[in-house]
Amino acid sequence: MHAIRCYVAEKLVPRAGKTDGGHGLFDRDAMERLAIIRAARDAGLPLESIRPLLHALNRGEPAAVAASIAEVDHTLQRCQQQLAALSVLLQHLRDAGPPVGGRTRESLAPRSRSAVA
Repeated sequence: MHAIRCYVAEKLVPRAGKTDGGHGLFDRDAMERLAIIRAARDAGLPLESIRPLLHALNRGEPAAVAASIAEVDHTLQRCQQQLAALSVLLQHLRDAGPPVGGRTRESLAPRSRSAVA
């Protein structure tokens, strides 16, 4: 709950009002903003990286929202490329086999005289 109060104070999440007991009331838009924040945090993105998007959503600025979406899409593409590169690396490591005394199987294989010279 403390985090939600901070989001409201920073104007990242709109509050629809308060109950008689002082609890915040939130509408569908606020719930969507909270879902965006949670998804960003789960993806490892810092709040700073989605702050412009949340402000643009709250102000109703379609161009700024589109720019933020494009930035997240670019980040996703970059992560997918890194994931593909990591998959290739992992396959190379598996193909090399377990290290023996700090050396891989290939480095322990006998070399031809022409390769040594």
